[in-house]
Amino acid sequence: MNIEEIRAGLEEARRISTNYPDEGLAKTRVLLSLCRQIKNKDLELIALANMANHFHDLNDWQKGLTYASLTLRLAKEVNNDETIANAYLTQAALQFRTLKLKESLVSLLEAGEILNQSENSILQVRSLATYRVGTYMGLLDNLDVAVTTLPKAIDYYLEYDAESYGRMVYSTLSLYLAWLAMQPNSPESIIEKAEENLTISKNYPMDYQKADGGFLYYTAEAEVNLVRKNFAHADSCYSFALTGFSNPSHAANLHAICARSAHCRTMLGDAEGAISRLEELKGHVDAPATRLHLPQSLRIGMSVSDKLNRPEDYQYFSRLYRPAHQRLKKAKLEARSQIISLRYFAERIS
Repeated sequence: MNIEEIRAGLEEARRISTNYPDEGLAKTRVLLSLCRQIKNKDLELIALANMANHFHDLNDWQKGLTYASLTLRLAKEVNNDETIANAYLTQAALQFRTLKLKESLVSLLEAGEILNQSENSILQVRSLATYRVGTYMGLLDNLDVAVTTLPKAIDYYLEYDAESYGRMVYSTLSLYLAWLAMQPNSPESIIEKAEENLTISKNYPMDYQKADGGFLYYTAEAEVNLVRKNFAHADSCYSFALTGFSNPSHAANLHAICARSAHCRTMLGDAEGAISRLEELKGHVDAPATRLHLPQSLRIGMSVSDKLNRPEDYQYFSRLYRPAHQRLKKAKLEARSQIISLRYFAERIS
């Protein structure tokens, strides 16, 4: 294979990884070996970044972090600012998944420093960095900064490629705003913004080849309706997201969807359906998953079990809840040491 064929192969591997991460990983492994044989560091850099993202999509966070570190080291060696920033963002995402929140924030701030010094930073990278800032501010209870920062990430991404990613990015924004709207003392304006962005997302075509687009849209619609207590519609959307669009890269979200669907069915008086969802929830709490939302899912499992008078299920979720809650509490406490720097980043990057 010549250089252009290898480059095209790496682009194809990343593209197919969205729906078939195992296939993308296998393809990139072969191409990474070729890059090293011909000693082409630019292509090796792309291949290493691919590997980190493949393992992210497969929910193998530790291997992903290994390749993110290798990507970062080589990017610094060849002095490629855009790739360095992207490698820091990938590292931040993987650290976020493993609840290394303080480390993740440091990686994010490193990426931000590079972006703020660069006049030519690509919009896709800037969008991702801005989105990460917004999500962290929401996580650390700074809802005002989160709500103003997140839409700016959407603006950057749409400027990058509105036609291909419009529904996905607006759905993502709606989904996260709906999650913020579930937090204590959240103002009505946040769920209204979530509804507004969900409506906007419908102006863009649904690309069934992009699993994220459909999965995110129906999950966002479910969350918005859950906040509005439209339980039947919410459960219908959760069910569609689970059966129609879930793939390995979505495994980190499935425990939350099962838990909330169980809650909806309980509120609708569908005990049999709620029990079915509880059983599904058990299958996802031990799988590689985003630890961030796990305590909330377990708490919902406890609540539903109590309402359905299922003491064994209640004890099961209760036993898992305390250590999960303590891990999250500790991680958030450590991350707060970076809050001032993060606020400054939010002001500069936008």
